[in-house]
Amino acid sequence: MKNDKRQTWRAGASDRRSTSHFVLAGRLPVHYRDLMMNFSPWHRVRALLLVTTCLGWLIPLSANDATAYLASTSVRVFPASISSLGLVNSLGLSSLGDGTINDELAFSDNETDPESHAAIAYLTLAGGGGDPIPFQMFLGVPGLGDVDLNGLTDFFEVRRAVSNESSTGDLNYDDGSGASVTGTVDAVWNRPAGSASGTVKLRVKVPDDGVDLTFLHRFEILQYKGTLTYTNKPSGIASSVKFLRLGLPAGQSNQITGPFSLIRTNDNELGFTSGTWRYTGTGGSGSLTLEGSDAIETSISRTPIHGSYEGLIPFDDGVPTIPSNGQGQYLLWWLDIFDDNDANQNGVPDLSDTPPGGAVTPQLKVEQVNNQLNLTVTASAGQAVTLFQATDLSNPVWTTNQTLTLTGAFQVLVLPISPGGPRYFRAQ
Repeated sequence: MKNDKRQTWRAGASDRRSTSHFVLAGRLPVHYRDLMMNFSPWHRVRALLLVTTCLGWLIPLSANDATAYLASTSVRVFPASISSLGLVNSLGLSSLGDGTINDELAFSDNETDPESHAAIAYLTLAGGGGDPIPFQMFLGVPGLGDVDLNGLTDFFEVRRAVSNESSTGDLNYDDGSGASVTGTVDAVWNRPAGSASGTVKLRVKVPDDGVDLTFLHRFEILQYKGTLTYTNKPSGIASSVKFLRLGLPAGQSNQITGPFSLIRTNDNELGFTSGTWRYTGTGGSGSLTLEGSDAIETSISRTPIHGSYEGLIPFDDGVPTIPSNGQGQYLLWWLDIFDDNDANQNGVPDLSDTPPGGAVTPQLKVEQVNNQLNLTVTASAGQAVTLFQATDLSNPVWTTNQTLTLTGAFQVLVLPISPGGPRYFRAQ
């Protein structure tokens, strides 16, 4: 079983965007999913979305500001070493599979393991020839609850202290003969409120090798606070973000800025398109490539708290100043938005509000059920939606499949699967 965990993590270390397991407070696992659904070669289907326009807009077109928080779901754990009689033992963590130490204790992509986080733990033993042993380590972080109900466990909130909180995990490695050597890891975490930095004691025990070592590491959580400036238009929500890192020592700063193009699904849910954000400040600068919600199963959703939105957003590299040899790292971030703007006083914040009778962007979901296709069209109740189809995207000729008026927030269309090549759909 331990060997299975190691193989799963190593496979995921090179491309962890395939499937991920999260322990965000009160959240279910989120799975990446390609929306371009492939069936057999003779009846592939593609779902495309087209932004529609509308008149009669009642929400002001001037820019509004909303408060936003951004937090990495990973923990940065810096390397540590201990010396005894002139001999040095060291331990460094990484989410990368090529030996590069990037300090990331990442959310585990292995849903069969109960621990929330995972890393490759490179343990270098005194007298061991200097070659690190690459343990597969699964380690939970303290479950401190979610006092402010923003969907993010309080362990990742800079303003919340962590005081002598414990967590446990396990580790293993292949000894070269095909046998799995196993061990345990016990952690004690401390971090003062208001600081991004704290300490964690990791006690690593591998009974078969006579290893029982305790390392004192410095760790950091990565949380930002800033402003989302947006203009709500019939064609979409044009916005930009400016975040400042929380909890850094005096004289240090980090900033993330960039455009954030939002797509209104309905009053309660927003999608977003891919884009490039800029990371600057102490330690260097770089680009963050944001992946769009049209490529993964995620969204930004309203919560029961008035004016509050939350959701998971992915980057190709969330901390570009940490060397990664071009591999993905610090991929998954939690976003909270608080919008007090409500121009028409209807209880829906202006960020996701829609005009009476106005259209929202139709969304398509395609599923194959036996020998038919189920197309789920999501828009506003009473909205007229036209479904188009084409057989070639290189030089598309879109023809009308049908026009329908939604009787509710969504409607399922049943279409036969036809031979003769791929079909592509879009809704307007």
